[in-house]
Amino acid sequence: MEGRSLAGAAAQEAWEEAGVKGAISEDAIGVYNYDKPSRGNGYHARVRVEVFPLQVQQIEDKYPERGQRKRKWMSPGAAADAVREPELKRLIANFPA
Repeated sequence: MEGRSLAGAAAQEAWEEAGVKGAISEDAIGVYNYDKPSRGNGYHARVRVEVFPLQVQQIEDKYPERGQRKRKWMSPGAAADAVREPELKRLIANFPA
């Protein structure tokens, strides 16, 4: 996102996708890679994602992607079990509760 740090972009994504705002660390806790399907052409793009912890201070019911996603609070262990990407699973499982 032009004009934002990586952490700032992550905070913006947290707002758009989950309706949460808060204090984000400028230090990533890790990275993971996954294959993101392209729209309509059958190709996949390899994506590298840096993960930043965000201390949630505000939760909104209305946010840009509320109709596309479900928000659910869970422990790091349960969250790790809910994701498919092995690298992300490890990052979440090792995050302190």
